[in-house]
Amino acid sequence: MLPPTDDDVPMTLDWQPLDTKDKLLEYLAEINAARERARVD
Repeated sequence: MLPPTDDDVPMTLDWQPLDTKDKLLEYLAEINAARERARVD
């Protein structure tokens, strides 16, 4: 496996690039919100 290049970025499950800090934080907030909604007390 080759090392990452400068243009390698994480991707969402639907292949949206998380190429900025704001996009990454928004995606993580969506994940956390979904987890909270699915939480069973």
